[in-house]
Amino acid sequence: MTSLAVATQGTKLYISVTGSPPAYSQIPDVTNIPSFGSSERPQIDVSNMDSTSREFRFGLSDTGSVDFEINFVPDNTVHSTIETAAEANTQMQLKVELSDLTTYEGNGYFTSFAKSAEVDNVYKASVSFKWSAAPTKST
Repeated sequence: MTSLAVATQGTKLYISVTGSPPAYSQIPDVTNIPSFGSSERPQIDVSNMDSTSREFRFGLSDTGSVDFEINFVPDNTVHSTIETAAEANTQMQLKVELSDLTTYEGNGYFTSFAKSAEVDNVYKASVSFKWSAAPTKST
């Protein structure tokens, strides 16, 4: 059977200051996107003395975060915007565009922007964006 797998090459990330319609700018030099969201719910134990086995209810869904790495360019406007937004707790819009043009977009906050430098390498930054609600998926 032929694989239905979709190649990751061509995946893009975009940011916009919140507004309608959003004016997205592509985030340049993205090298890795280890996570672009999940759906997790806590299990709340509601067992009591009359229970015959453990009983659970599910809590509110947490839609996760988008974690990615970039080749950091200090004078790049988009990189500077992300760094400033992370420091100032500014709400932004993020769009993840897969290579098959499926998109996930929504509002949230950049929770970290960690720069690094290594011998015989380029400047890098690890970035994390926390969705403030479930992102909208479009195909």
